[in-house]
Amino acid sequence: MDVALFSKQGREVRASMAIGDMPRLAGLLADGSGTASLDLRFEQDVGRRPVVNGSISATVSVICQRCLEPMALVLQPRVTVAMIRREDEADTLPEEYDPLLCPDGEVVLGEFVQDELILALPVIPRHENDVSCRPLTGDAPGGDGVAPEEVKDNPFAVLSALKGRGGDQGSNQES
Repeated sequence: MDVALFSKQGREVRASMAIGDMPRLAGLLADGSGTASLDLRFEQDVGRRPVVNGSISATVSVICQRCLEPMALVLQPRVTVAMIRREDEADTLPEEYDPLLCPDGEVVLGEFVQDELILALPVIPRHENDVSCRPLTGDAPGGDGVAPEEVKDNPFAVLSALKGRGGDQGSNQES
């Protein structure tokens, strides 16, 4: 779609898109089911820049990185972007805008929505305040996942014992 033309005309886009039709996003999720709803307004700001304002909303399924179970995650990124044709134009944008690089003035709506949802994903998704979400480790989050009674003999313990007895005889001999 032509962002500049849509902005001049003051168009609004209200639509739904299937998550399964966004392969880069779906590849980061537990499954590709669901839809994204978008409500976007194309307009020009006081500097006559083409801008897009609005919101995107989607409920996606991700894997909790604490308990490794699927969980529903609501994504609701706010969109406030200004179209630029060259990267150096980003430096001149007011702080409230994120740059939207469109060298030819066009953007594929599905790619734009997909990018915004990917950016809204948490780096480490996990259940918040859910008592049923327990870490897989027996001790604390970030542990190695092995309970103390399951610790096996270290195969390098023999080397450690040799080193402790002076097992390196002859390796540093002077002539």
